[in-house]
Amino acid sequence: MNVPSGTTLLFVAPEPDTPLGRSLRASDEVRLRTATTRETVRSRDPASLDCVVVTDDVPDPFAVLEPVFEASTPVGTVLLGYDGDPRDAARCLEVGVDRYVVADESEDVAAAVRDAVAEATVATTRNHHERLVEYASDIIAVYDPRGRISYINDAVTDVLGYEPEAVTGTDPITRVHPDDRDAVRSFFAALRDDAEETRRLTYRLRAADGSYRVLESIGRNRIDDPELGGIVINSRDVTEREARKSELELRESIIEVAPIGLHVLDADDTFLWANDAFASVFGRTPEDIVGTAYLDLVEAGYIPDDITDWYKTALRRLLSTDDDTQTLRREAVPVEPPDGNTRYFDVYLALLPLDDGEFAGSVIAFREVTERNRYERRLEEQNERLAEFASVVSHDLRNPLNVASGRLALARDDDSATDSNLEAAETALDRMERLVEDILSLARDGRVVGSLHPVELSGAARTAWSTSATGDATLSVRDELGAIRADETRLQQLLENLFRNSVEHGSTSNRPRADATVTVTVGPLADGFYVADDGPGIPVDERPRLFDMEDDGRFGLSIVETIATAHGWDVAVTESEDGGARFEFTGVDAV
Repeated sequence: MNVPSGTTLLFVAPEPDTPLGRSLRASDEVRLRTATTRETVRSRDPASLDCVVVTDDVPDPFAVLEPVFEASTPVGTVLLGYDGDPRDAARCLEVGVDRYVVADESEDVAAAVRDAVAEATVATTRNHHERLVEYASDIIAVYDPRGRISYINDAVTDVLGYEPEAVTGTDPITRVHPDDRDAVRSFFAALRDDAEETRRLTYRLRAADGSYRVLESIGRNRIDDPELGGIVINSRDVTEREARKSELELRESIIEVAPIGLHVLDADDTFLWANDAFASVFGRTPEDIVGTAYLDLVEAGYIPDDITDWYKTALRRLLSTDDDTQTLRREAVPVEPPDGNTRYFDVYLALLPLDDGEFAGSVIAFREVTERNRYERRLEEQNERLAEFASVVSHDLRNPLNVASGRLALARDDDSATDSNLEAAETALDRMERLVEDILSLARDGRVVGSLHPVELSGAARTAWSTSATGDATLSVRDELGAIRADETRLQQLLENLFRNSVEHGSTSNRPRADATVTVTVGPLADGFYVADDGPGIPVDERPRLFDMEDDGRFGLSIVETIATAHGWDVAVTESEDGGARFEFTGVDAV
């Protein structure tokens, strides 16, 4: 039997430089090392040796071999007996020496030793491999070409709960999950048909308790190996790993598709990772962003400059606390993406797990709140309008009160007109009651206007005129006004304020005294209507602040703008044909 090529042999003898020693040294297969004492042998690393040959003329040869027996690395052992003592042969069996060779002058001792070395090395390696197989945590099985198990180690009991004897000789395909059987058949067929084939497969196999375990198998074709004669498959239980993998993949999928922009910065504020939701805000991909500096987005004008100061301050706060799960938030950060449409995000900041106590970076989430911010702004504006509206309630109520008071005074002085004056007073008081009810409704539901319905503009104008203190002024209503969609009460309130404004500010000092009264006209526009008078008009430089409530003289005009805006109308001030004021309302829905 030939010594395996490259075998490292330790030859222990009182005098290694003997014909035997020189013969072993001359062998092409052997790398010879020599020793003379137990201490020398102990100083050697067993991992560097394949076999040890000890001659029985060394003092206490079995003690010399003790360091080799104690080593965890398998090493072949041979004892060469020159006197052929039977007790040495029995001791070899007792302590586990692999081969005992008796020197015989009629034989080639060197050849006998080389054969013993070869047998001891192979036997030791095989025994070692067998022990590894028996005690391995992975399932190691040999399958014959038909797919039946010819050998399986004890790990099958720990992993799947089957005794080796119960599964030897069976085809395990019946225990494979039905959805994985085709893949397993293809896996085995590829191994069986190609002597050089090595394959890997992950699949589910039913355990003895009825549950399915996920196995990862590596198969190798060893059919031509006379000692194996089959396909060797090493299987590992990866159920927990696959579960964690699936959970991780699910989390990654959720993170990728979540409508929340996420990114990770390192300690130098460089992007380590970003998801699509974050990158797309800036018209980029995650690959474009990773590796770039966070400040690049600030310098590009996408993110406001003050976010840097907030980030640094927030980091100091997080690093100064013992709670590494704390999160800080900044609300409604304006972002200017490349398309120019400002978007708003709540920004959440947390720390990455510290690296040996050192700051490693941060995790930042961008949650878009553009619609919420717009709603809050609209609500704020509406509340401001409501506050303005409430501040002029007394102004709105004063007009019908004045009408009622005036009519009652006339009734007291003129008995012949009592009924008509009282009727006018009652109408004014009714109007005032409706205003109070509308204001209460407004306070309850927060709306400047209620439901919109078709309203005849000419009728609304005449009704508003009748409830306004107009004195000797004249109303002119064009017949072609038609109907519009509006809140009738609010529309009437708008017209009342315009009429009162025209009457109060319409005295014409430049006219002859006989023509000192004002005429108010309500007429149509292509997409709305106008209210004009022939008074002195409004100077151009005063028009931009005409609807400013801070001007105590024009509360009514502020109400006009509020009601128009609530309807979705645009209001503009210009000059009438007679040189007076003209208020134009456009964007009005005609019926």
